[in-house]
Amino acid sequence: MNSTAIESLRGLRGLLVVDDDADTAALICEIIRRLCPEVRITWARGGVEAIEYLRRCAPHGAAPRPEAVLLDMEMPGMSGLEVLSALAREGGLRDIPVAIFTGLDDAALRRRALRAGACAFAVKPVAPERLTAVLGETLARCLAAGREPRP
Repeated sequence: MNSTAIESLRGLRGLLVVDDDADTAALICEIIRRLCPEVRITWARGGVEAIEYLRRCAPHGAAPRPEAVLLDMEMPGMSGLEVLSALAREGGLRDIPVAIFTGLDDAALRRRALRAGACAFAVKPVAPERLTAVLGETLARCLAAGREPRP
């Protein structure tokens, strides 16, 4: 992973990981904690749970507001595209950067996700060291997408 990606992640304070697979979510959280030891990570098991959590955050809610969302695309109940659409409709949530991290390697889906508001799209690789690199670079790109950190 390049040093720019690592440096841009150092200040990350809060992240919401949305993935219905507990093993995948645990691996992602472990990697993020290695990259950003101080980060507060919240895990949502699906799109509905993610939207409910984010509504409790916005704009002055009781839950701590994440600086970014790492979102899977294929989940039961509410897909990643549906989550992006819901976030776009909610004034207090639409400015949270969302990075897609999915097992689906589909160019059309990538275009739809980016048009729907995602700031980055990455396909989950198999090798753990590649996962670390892609995850760090994806989050760095997402955070550098021109959005100012919120207090």
